[in-house]
Amino acid sequence: MGADTGQRDLKPLEPSFSELSSHSYLITWPAAGKSALVSGVVSGLVIYATVLLYYAAQHPAEVPFINTAALKVQTQLSYGVLGLWFLLGLVSLAAARGRFNDSAFFLHAPIQLFAISNVVFSYFFGIWTVPYAWVVLIGGVLASLPLFGKKATLLGAGTWTLVAATFTVLEQLDVVPYAPLFNDSPIVAGHLSLHFLIGMGSTTLIGSLLCGIIFLTAIDQLEVRAQDLRANRAKLSDSLDELQQSHETIRVTNAELEARVEERVAELRTANEQLTVEVVERKKAAEEINRLRLAMEAAIEGVAYVDIDGRFTEINAAFAVMHQSDPDTMIGTVADDWIAPEDREVVATAVYDLERGGKRELASHGLRIDGSSFSLELSLVGSPRHRSTEHHRFARDVTEQEALTAKLNHGTKMEAIGRLAGGIAHDFNNLLTAILSASELLEIRFQDSPEHSEALKLASTSRMAGTRAAELTRQLLDFARLKPAEDELIDVHASIENSVRLLRSSLNTSIRVTTNLAPETLLTRGDAARFESGILNLGLNARDAMPDGGELTVSTCKVRLPRQEIGIPETNSPLVDFIRVEVVDTGIGIEEENLTKIFEPFFTTKPPGQGTGLGLSVFDSYLDGIGGSLELESEPNKGTVCSIHIPLTMQAEHLKTEQESSRSLEGGEVLLIAEDDERVMTVISMILKNAGYSVIPCKDGGEAVTAFADNHEQVAAALLDFRMPVMSGAEVFREFRKINPNVPVVLMSGNLSDPDLDGLKAQGLSGIVSKPCTRKILLSALRDALEATPNGL
Repeated sequence: MGADTGQRDLKPLEPSFSELSSHSYLITWPAAGKSALVSGVVSGLVIYATVLLYYAAQHPAEVPFINTAALKVQTQLSYGVLGLWFLLGLVSLAAARGRFNDSAFFLHAPIQLFAISNVVFSYFFGIWTVPYAWVVLIGGVLASLPLFGKKATLLGAGTWTLVAATFTVLEQLDVVPYAPLFNDSPIVAGHLSLHFLIGMGSTTLIGSLLCGIIFLTAIDQLEVRAQDLRANRAKLSDSLDELQQSHETIRVTNAELEARVEERVAELRTANEQLTVEVVERKKAAEEINRLRLAMEAAIEGVAYVDIDGRFTEINAAFAVMHQSDPDTMIGTVADDWIAPEDREVVATAVYDLERGGKRELASHGLRIDGSSFSLELSLVGSPRHRSTEHHRFARDVTEQEALTAKLNHGTKMEAIGRLAGGIAHDFNNLLTAILSASELLEIRFQDSPEHSEALKLASTSRMAGTRAAELTRQLLDFARLKPAEDELIDVHASIENSVRLLRSSLNTSIRVTTNLAPETLLTRGDAARFESGILNLGLNARDAMPDGGELTVSTCKVRLPRQEIGIPETNSPLVDFIRVEVVDTGIGIEEENLTKIFEPFFTTKPPGQGTGLGLSVFDSYLDGIGGSLELESEPNKGTVCSIHIPLTMQAEHLKTEQESSRSLEGGEVLLIAEDDERVMTVISMILKNAGYSVIPCKDGGEAVTAFADNHEQVAAALLDFRMPVMSGAEVFREFRKINPNVPVVLMSGNLSDPDLDGLKAQGLSGIVSKPCTRKILLSALRDALEATPNGL
């Protein structure tokens, strides 16, 4: 500690990307190491794919739609690609041990090889009709960005695009055939092989999961290191400031003491009568030193002194308390015995480095007297006497700070999930709209044709799968609070029967489903889709809890209870009418330690890939929002009882709703539809034409405005997608208002927030349809808009 103690060069508290990367073992790997990792992962995938191709070659009867000659070529190509990956992996491993481990070759070779082999393999399946290439490309980009950087990833994507375009041009010129692996389309020909689906699906899923794991691991490490680095720098800066102030105080005190001593010596030499005054002054100095010692004892930060033998000679109370000991017990013990074994070498190295001057800051783990560990920040300051390893230790227990950091990281992850859910909802719900609407049309077409019973079953199965996908999307949006809830009258028994009907198609015959519903009609208000989704989710959980079969019972009754009796935190509340819905299964039950966590988001006891952990959390939040509750009682091997309480609504509202629902949904008006997704446009047009309407289709917002300007006198209503090319649905709606404000407009969207809805409704919007939707909901929304317009215009 010299004259320049108060001057320090502080590094910026905001970490740079290079500093973040230096804290991540995956990001800081040399290029050859990353190449070896990718070579190993992709080699495993290619081996798996080659085994599937060999199996297909040996069992042609199971895949009759595959061209055996093309299969042979692709199998030989797989051997060649596998050899290239093995060669690249061996070269990468060899380079990782030498001086060429950061060569640019290893940044680009795995990406380029991956891009070329992916397109070539995809060519055999059909690049534009089988999603294998796109799924693997997306997964590859996600994994490549954090590993190899933006430049190498873009070059790989460019190579992929160039090769794919080349194949496409050659196919269009009839130089090479399209999808040569297939003799015909297995779906159209009706002989789609389960083995082929399992092979293709498992290959794509495994590759995507591996790429996703690498990407999420790298990103998570960067986020964690960034938070730690910022927090540590802020704390280190505070420690430096406090230490500097302490050194300045000591320096000033020493100077004062030296001046006083000199003054007293001079006074003794001149006059003995000043002895009394000097004694008083010395007493004051002693009291001041004692106050300093007491201040050190009262300090929040732990302070200790370690002698040349590595043993504690001085310890304040704070240092002893964080080790759950007392100073008398710790003084004389070896200092490193109070450090976790895995950190002792690092601390010892830092102590020996003190001989070169300065101080050392490090994070480690301390040991308490009972042997448990805790997170510790240590500042090591060498002895002013420069006596070898003799030093001061300033310590701070940061266990709570680390817990707060983890909580903040969790909050950040929740926010990211919310953004992700909102981003994918629109496109995913477009696909689900096409699937559900097409399935519903097929069910209507085949329901009165016994000879098409198998086709009807397939259509019902498709609708069931689409409904479950829509429920999962809705759960994500509910969890992220991105999708507004509906407020409508719900016939509880009708919703339960609808959920049970969907559930039965996914149960095996060893599970019996029984419904014991109250004789009277029970009504409540809320979002029917979310209520049915919650009941269906409870049924699926019960199914998974009964792998060997059992009985699932759903029952209802009307009860009158105070709110606090069903778990609502309200004291002295009057009796309230509730609907009680009980879902009881005879399954394996829930362990006691899991019952307290069962409603936490993303908590699930199911194996990986078989549960999101969102169902119960979202349903519990929904019930709480409408004034209800959800309670679980379970014992291992004795089953589970799920009790739902929801407010009861009076019968008068139901009668009004029944009268409104009895009207006809068909019509003969001309409707303008703007939808950029061709599949959604096709099924919506079919639904409307089957209901008697005439349709003017438009593929984007600009075309919709032009068509409306030419035909607005004939158009009775318009149905617009919210997100479209050229112009959005909201922009098209405003243009329609300028041309003819009397034409009602209904918007469709897979993710539209409340502010958007309120602003558009204030401008005259007639209705909103959320994707995916049923035929009845779509026709009802249009009928409402048409009937709300005077004289039909």
